[in-house]
Amino acid sequence: MAPSPLASTQPSARIGPSGPLASPAREAPAAGPRSALLVPGVPLPARAGGGAASALRLGAGRARAPVPVVRAGARGLPPIDPARVDLGRALVHVDLPARPAGAARLQRGAPAPQSLDRMRREVLECMRACAGHAYTVDPREIPAVGGLAFDEAWSTPSLRCWRGGHPEATALVLAFSGTRMDDRKDLLCDLSSQWSLPHANPLGQDLPSLGTVGMGWQERWRSEARTLRADGFLLAALLSAQAAEARDAGRLLSVSVVGHSLGAVVATLAGADIASFLRRHGAAGQVSAYAFNPPRLGPAGIGDRYREALESGEAPEMRFALRQLARQGDPIQSMPFNMHHPGWAARAGTTTTDRAPPADADAERGAHLATYTDRLSSPWNPAENHELPPWESSILGDISERELRSLFTGSPARKNEGRNAFTSLSMLNGLLSK
Repeated sequence: MAPSPLASTQPSARIGPSGPLASPAREAPAAGPRSALLVPGVPLPARAGGGAASALRLGAGRARAPVPVVRAGARGLPPIDPARVDLGRALVHVDLPARPAGAARLQRGAPAPQSLDRMRREVLECMRACAGHAYTVDPREIPAVGGLAFDEAWSTPSLRCWRGGHPEATALVLAFSGTRMDDRKDLLCDLSSQWSLPHANPLGQDLPSLGTVGMGWQERWRSEARTLRADGFLLAALLSAQAAEARDAGRLLSVSVVGHSLGAVVATLAGADIASFLRRHGAAGQVSAYAFNPPRLGPAGIGDRYREALESGEAPEMRFALRQLARQGDPIQSMPFNMHHPGWAARAGTTTTDRAPPADADAERGAHLATYTDRLSSPWNPAENHELPPWESSILGDISERELRSLFTGSPARKNEGRNAFTSLSMLNGLLSK
């Protein structure tokens, strides 16, 4: 009998190819590593106090040891430590649908608005932490995040996985790594994405196409989907087994796909394909993609094709959300120059959404696309604006409650609220016009 692609998940354990491995308690890093996808010739200034951000320099391909520093946010909110967050509970309350058809449900207590605000920040900080850990070369250095165990058997050098559970949901996080400057494949992936390629979902035939996307992004995602995991299973088989396990237990399935820079655009592509695949298999729950500082995905029209692919068919029990987290002055977000983002914030403002939610959110079809644009990290160094670590302080307070609701539910935010006035695209256009 073939072995099951699923192994038991213990939140405090690190899962290896032969089962759970003992793992000492680790502090989550306060800041993930810099992306190596930067502007040539622009130096990276050191940060006072060191840490993961200052430990990496252009050309360094290995993440340093996590630094257990957690800072309070600009609004004076208490710090968030991903090692102590209950991510499964937070996802149940702020990301998953309330009443999936055919699923046995526990009576969910209604958290106070302040608790929901806190849970949304916890989700974003855990996703930021996973995006940072995806750069780590040695899997033995990757800790549990949000109570989800790191699963080495599911992981590859470019795609890291965390799994765990909650009485109401089975949770899975997939994190794609950004560019490592000492990895020739990463560099070729970035360069080849200047050209486009017809998209095909690598998880199965006859699934919706997104039209045309960057060649490198498509090849990276296809390579990950076709890489054999432990016991010879492909990613599609593991996703199917995870969906069946959740369905048999009467639980929802939560799949979070995350990445920074190169990892962000691949997560944008993979998230849509995973949602289409799980819908075909009758899964109930939510697929959410979190893209930190993403490059552009495909040629003109990619936004329409992206939505059309996710809105085809009957009203799905598996919902989808794309949450793009952009920053003013980030040059990588405007590359490749001949391509575009799906559902991008193309006008001045803080948070934009593709559309407001319908009256019955549980009957929602298709996708919720939202973009939050953060303030400048540095007015002098464009490379600084592409870094992952500054998102920590933004998540801890710079993002307002209205903007959080817009990211997670589609509720419109007040125009020009907060300090974030322009998208990186509008800033670039302004600079070029001078």
